[in-house]
Amino acid sequence: MNEYIERMREPLRSWEEAIHHKHGEIIRQEIKEYTEKNYKPKHTDKEYMDYLASLSYFDLSVNGFQNHNQPYVYTFFSRATQHIMGDSLKQILDKILGDS
Repeated sequence: MNEYIERMREPLRSWEEAIHHKHGEIIRQEIKEYTEKNYKPKHTDKEYMDYLASLSYFDLSVNGFQNHNQPYVYTFFSRATQHIMGDSLKQILDKILGDS
């Protein structure tokens, strides 16, 4: 899965060839859909919810597709984790919980 996603993400990382905004949005949507369909979570929904409930503050935001350095769909922020990026919430939570 990772190699396929990285190939899809490559045009978003390019500094030499600018892509049209609509094309970038289409690529990002494809990455999101592929990840949500194919990502195998490492924890249960209850474990994710328990972790989120333990945080005093967190924010999940959608990234702009033109973030060339980190072209992921989402950024998760909490005081404990700072910025963690991924293409689905469960992928981000697995990174935080040490199972990426």
